[in-house]
Amino acid sequence: MRWSAAGPPVEAATATRRTGAPGRNGGAGAGGAALAGAWALLSAGCDLEVAARRPEATAALVARMRGAFPGAGALRPLPWEAAAARAAGADVVVNATSIGLGGQGEGLSPFRFHRGQLAADFVYGDTAFARAAQAQGAAVITGEQILVRQGALAFTLWTGEPAPEPVMAAALRAPNEPT
Repeated sequence: MRWSAAGPPVEAATATRRTGAPGRNGGAGAGGAALAGAWALLSAGCDLEVAARRPEATAALVARMRGAFPGAGALRPLPWEAAAARAAGADVVVNATSIGLGGQGEGLSPFRFHRGQLAADFVYGDTAFARAAQAQGAAVITGEQILVRQGALAFTLWTGEPAPEPVMAAALRAPNEPT
């Protein structure tokens, strides 16, 4: 399994939310971002249900993760149509699909979130997923926060110096203003 800079932000967030027993978590998507999210959750000892629009992609992701984490707890594929309903009971919900990216239609079924839940949205920009999670009381990790963390990790790997994450985050929030 290759290391991915997208996983650590989710892994760090889940580690701070652990209560001793692995929670039930859900991921939507089966591409590279979904692999990173699954890696992070499984590394933290979480159970995981994965759903993608293409069932064969879901099966491939689950098989790859079972190979990388042979002793992992529950790791199950989930039909795409069941993802929104199952997410309501999850501790962490990850949107690693391209839905909402670049003005695409909002195609994800409406998810129900709750206070104490973590919603990680790998998509940049204002998405229905992140808005709903925030409005319903879940803590949200946005695509922009993941991007800043990826950049910070890369900066540190390349330079050996700590990254100026607050400066990076401010630059991303205000791209047309001087930093």
